[in-house]
Order: sequence, then structure tokens, then C-alpha cells
Amino acid sequence: MSRNYQLLAVTAVLVLAAAAGAQWTENFDSYSTGGLIGNGGWDGWEGDPAYDAFVEDSIANSSPNGLAIIDESDIVQQFDVTEGSWVMTAWQYIPSGGSGSTYYILLNTYFPEGGSHDWSLDLKFNLADNTIEVVEGSAVGVFTPDAWMEIKVEIDLDFNSQSIYYDGTLLETIPWQTTGVNEIAALDLFGNGASTIFYDDLELAPGVGFDQTTWGSIKSTTF
Repeated sequence: MSRNYQLLAVTAVLVLAAAAGAQWTENFDSYSTGGLIGNGGWDGWEGDPAYDAFVEDSIANSSPNGLAIIDESDIVQQFDVTEGSWVMTAWQYIPSGGSGSTYYILLNTYFPEGGSHDWSLDLKFNLADNTIEVVEGSAVGVFTPDAWMEIKVEIDLDFNSQSIYYDGTLLETIPWQTTGVNEIAALDLFGNGASTIFYDDLELAPGVGFDQTTWGSIKSTTF
């Protein structure tokens, strides 16, 4: 194979990897305003409809709709991911002047009818003092109110690790689990009695990096 064709082949591999796209995305735009349960696989915690969240068209990161997490919300999206590296992202808006603590939660084990769940990440947002806590770790940060901000979690199930970012800044890298399994089972947006906040443009996508063995193989056959 000529060098030009080899370079084209590498370019194609990189483009395909970047274009592999998300396994799951959610922008709430195809739903009518009102309760979320019953749309797009969303359900209340352990199937309880009392824990609904609400689609709204008054605030959104990408028009027209966003999701309101009220004080009673505890809304779950399930996954079945058992290996590899993944990136979970969400855009969050917290109005200033709120009270209570609200949570962005990822679980490695979740039973929709009740059971022994296992939590990988509890990202706690304290609305009274604008602070963020990584409950499973030790990091404490500050969030920005009255603006759409990105939450990103880079998960490596093969190496049992997760790196948690807020607005592009690394908060902490900790194990994905210490008492559960290396799987992504559920996302849980939990109001916990706090003031209303909002989410939009959620995504679970494959990690884009090559492992060193794969990249080394590409280089050795090309350059």
C-alpha cells in the first residue's frame, strides 16, 4: 500500500471513530410539555410515578425544551453498558437564590422494581452556597448559577475509573465502583427536596481515544 493510501486509511479510521456518535442522547425537544415519565425510557425511581420531572419550553440549552427537576423529582434513565470507555455529559442550569441540595447520580447497579442498588457517583449541588461535592470522593468545587454549565464524566469500565468535570475543570478522578460492578446501569436526576433546577442535552457516548496497542499497530503499519 502506498504512503498516500496509508494516510487516507488512518484518516478514515479517525473520522469513523469520531463519527461513531452517541449511544444515547436526550434533548427533550420531541416531547410535549408536562410530565416526563413514559417518554424516551424515563421512569420514576423504582417505578414510582410520584417522582416525575417536567418538560418545559420556558428554558432550554437547545430550543425549544428543557427539563425541570423539582423538589420531588427522582427520575431515572437505564443503560446496559458493561465494558469500554464512555463519556456522560449533561447541561445544567441552577437559578440563583435556591435552597437545599440536588443530585446528579450515576449507578453501576439499579433494580427498577427495588433491590440492592449501587451508586458510582453522587454529585451534590448545594444551592444555598453554590458548592459542588463529589460524595464518593473528596473534591469540593463551586458552581455558576444562572447559566448553562456542562457536567462531564469520563468513565473507563475496563480500568474501573471515572473523571468528573464541571465546566471543563477536573474535580476529581476516583474509582467507578468499590462495592458494585464495572457497568453503567442508570442515570438518576434527584431533586431531594431542593429548589427547582434544569437539565438539557444529555448524552452517553463512546470515549474517542485509542488505546496504546491499537494506535501503535496503526503507526507501525503506516509510518
